[in-house]
Amino acid sequence: MKDTKKPQNKDIKKGIETKAVETHAHTLGGSPCAKVPIFDTVQSYAKAGYGALMITNHFNDDTVPRSGLSPKACAKAYVDLYTEAAEYGEALGIEVWFGIETRIAGGPEDFLIFGAAEDFVYENPLLYRMTQRELYRECLQYGCLLYQAHPNRSYCKPRDPHLLHGAEVYNGNPRQQNHNDLTVSWAKKYHLLRSSGSDFHQPEDAARGGILVPSYIHNSKELAAYMRENEVSLITND
Repeated sequence: MKDTKKPQNKDIKKGIETKAVETHAHTLGGSPCAKVPIFDTVQSYAKAGYGALMITNHFNDDTVPRSGLSPKACAKAYVDLYTEAAEYGEALGIEVWFGIETRIAGGPEDFLIFGAAEDFVYENPLLYRMTQRELYRECLQYGCLLYQAHPNRSYCKPRDPHLLHGAEVYNGNPRQQNHNDLTVSWAKKYHLLRSSGSDFHQPEDAARGGILVPSYIHNSKELAAYMRENEVSLITND
């Protein structure tokens, strides 16, 4: 992998100013497995020198629907957590971008969606019940990119690469056997785009992954447009 181990502010090879972006992070209240409150999550990445943090709380059958809420109300609760994080980010001097980690019908595998905005979940409150083909088509319609997260983790398997834009070839979660090396080979075989993420759940997970992108990118939609046409440098903890 063409990687960097910690955030930088310039891509020497391309001669452009860059910023570090966390592409995979969960917060307390949005993901049942997350342990860190929203403010502390945002603050940790601001202190680590990242320019942007993408909140990718779980949007799947494990967390939705919340008891007593309709699918649309669940979607609103999901968006509200992002909005809260974005407000903290503005105060702390770090951009917070909207993200999604979801699943598909018939499996435990997780998928990251880059390029989505709040309307994506409002209009697809049951997106986690779609097949991979349905989810892929929905992403195409919205101009989003669909990446499989940690496809070689012990309880996962790589899904149809022809219905993906990319793969999370580096997942920095220290408590999981991610087999990132297998994912690197798989992504290369099928010419998939690559990403890296910390998979932040606990304090020690901060800044273990991410990507470097030009500093002029300011939201998830702009990120997806850039990643569609450009290989990004990966931040890893190896």
